[in-house]
Amino acid sequence: MTGSPVPATSASDSWWTEERARLHDWFQKTAPELATVYVGGLSVLMDEELPGRVHFAAHAMREIANRLRDVLTGTDAKRPQYADLVEHVRQKWVDADLPIGNWRAVSERASPSASGPVTHRVSEQLLSAVAKLVDKHAGAPPTNKERLRRLFLEVGGQDQPPTEVVDGWVESWSNVTERGARLAHVGKEPLGPDAEAKVEALFLAFERSVMAIANRSYENLDALDRLLASANQR
Repeated sequence: MTGSPVPATSASDSWWTEERARLHDWFQKTAPELATVYVGGLSVLMDEELPGRVHFAAHAMREIANRLRDVLTGTDAKRPQYADLVEHVRQKWVDADLPIGNWRAVSERASPSASGPVTHRVSEQLLSAVAKLVDKHAGAPPTNKERLRRLFLEVGGQDQPPTEVVDGWVESWSNVTERGARLAHVGKEPLGPDAEAKVEALFLAFERSVMAIANRSYENLDALDRLLASANQR
């Protein structure tokens, strides 16, 4: 086999193919923190006797999806902490003795302006708090789907597909990974008998799509619609 040495946990396993070895090698070069997660998740998936394999394999898929998207698009950033920002505005609102829960009362305190519309006098502190909230929102990192669009556009380079094609990939990828993420969580009731088949279909479809991304070719992405659509139908 080519590339990096085969992981010890997979060296004697029949499911460890040359194609998977190449993907592992790509992980080591692109996002080395995910190489062991990939092998671990795949090892768990292939061990049908392992208790909890559905949760563990699904968790590995979720971690790979989230981290790989950010690594390849360079958008690994936290969103603003809106709760803290809004609470700061609320406190300044209260300090200004403005009513909460009765927006009409705010209008009643307005003063007519000689040069235009009715104006509202607010404190510099309140205005500053609102400005900070707006600034943080304006500079917020892209949403998950925006980052996924960047990911698929990055794969094709200058040979870009139609927007609707990329949007379809984003939607399908999101459906697969979100369904996998739900299987990663342990609920109050044990999973049904179809959960193992479901997580296997999702993981393998996801794996094939990552292989297509690693190959950096839309020729390899031609099968992406079929792979993800098939997984989403289960």
